Amino acid sequence: MAPTSAPQRTHERSPSTAPKPAPQVSELRVSRTAPVGRWVLIIAGGYAAGLTASAFGVPAPYLLASLLVGAALALCGVVRDRLPAPAGRASQALVGALMGSYLTPAALVSAAPVALPMTVVTAATIALSVGVAWLLARRGRISRPAPSSAWCPAVPPRSSPAPTS
Repeated sequence: MAPTSAPQRTHERSPSTAPKPAPQVSELRVSRTAPVGRWVLIIAGGYAAGLTASAFGVPAPYLLASLLVGAALALCGVVRDRLPAPAGRASQALVGALMGSYLTPAALVSAAPVALPMTVVTAATIALSVGVAWLLARRGRISRPAPSSAWCPAVPPRSSPAPTS
């Protein structure tokens, strides 16, 4: 057989056809939404916890118990997905309405004597939070915007490694 003049194929790929790296696990968590059934079970669990807390006389039982259930599920790794955006906005509106319902003129009058200590504690909490966020960004393995964007409900926090300098 005669040799052909066809160019030989190489196994090198051009930059446009090179495979893209797989997304990191943290990126998948942020962009994916969980099935509706799981969220229904989580909401039912929060409601049940609120009923239990109400029976024990806990103040704001549905708010506090649901927060504890959500935090426990997230810390245990049961919930890794984001709540769908419309449901997230609706839940923030409900929490805001619930918090506003506790703000009555009688509550303001009773809080007046402790307004100064409450303001000092609030300012100290904010200062401590900013300090921890700065330390996490400076010494931790997270990006600089991540600690501050976690405060904003509309901005999902990023946990990509911070550049080393």
